[in-house]
Amino acid sequence: MKEKNNKQKRKDGENKEKINPKRFFLKIKKSKALSALFIIVVAAAVALCSVGIVNFAKTAYLRPYMHKYPSVSFPEGIEERFCDYYGQHPETVGYIEIPDASYSEYILSENNHLNPVLDKSNVRKGLDFNTVVYLTSPQADIESCYAASGNYLKSTQKVTYSTLYESYDFNIIGTFYTNSNPEDDLNYCFPYNVTKEMTAKSLEAYTDRLYHRFLYNTDYEISSDDKLITICAKTDFMPDMLFVAVGVLDGDTQTTANENNAVHYPQVWYDQNNKTNIYRFASKWYPQIKTTDENGAESVSQQSSEEFTKF
Repeated sequence: MKEKNNKQKRKDGENKEKINPKRFFLKIKKSKALSALFIIVVAAAVALCSVGIVNFAKTAYLRPYMHKYPSVSFPEGIEERFCDYYGQHPETVGYIEIPDASYSEYILSENNHLNPVLDKSNVRKGLDFNTVVYLTSPQADIESCYAASGNYLKSTQKVTYSTLYESYDFNIIGTFYTNSNPEDDLNYCFPYNVTKEMTAKSLEAYTDRLYHRFLYNTDYEISSDDKLITICAKTDFMPDMLFVAVGVLDGDTQTTANENNAVHYPQVWYDQNNKTNIYRFASKWYPQIKTTDENGAESVSQQSSEEFTKF
């Protein structure tokens, strides 16, 4: 009897030791799933930590300025060299350096009659077709550097324009005088400060009018691939006149500057100098601007005199 009981116990033990294959594989599958989930969670945590560390490193230089100027929101990506000035003047949008005039200054989005001002239609990051900067301080005497062809050829012709994020080097290719009062030119102001990309026909008309206004002609021909900078300053040349210098991005130093013997001045200049304006029948040109929507569809709009900054 005792031996029978022992045999039964051994049989029961053997039955217990037998493994159900289905349950076994389910258990393994569940274990693998938990392991995979654990790995995913750990990987996500590491990724988040890495992103956090990178973001912290990227903005670490801002922390002293954020502490110093707690009410100021610093734009992402701003170069550290601008931070302190930006903290004091949040309307700062860039910086301009004109070595020939021994001039450099922060550019603002609003006119305080001291700092240069960026045209209101220009982007704050990157470049438009034409970046327009108005010099409000008499200290920025670009006229003495670039009005005469001889001085122009002796100059470096270089201008560096910086946004808060990146710097760009331009080379001056021409200068001219223009009126700020429409009454001084048959009720017209040449829209030299167009900033956006134009149609091919409009660009051709714009450059043609520039070349006729330039005080001297260099060998440079503006194309649709170019990025321009237009620097505008007050002048004593005539009342309500402006002196304008045009530069091209990454342009070469110009070695030729031939005097323009038929400069297109505003009508008031011809009146004062007892001369006939050979351009008096020229059309009052305004640019056609190309725009592209989010779907890539292009459209064209005609600009009018009311759309340009008065300086």
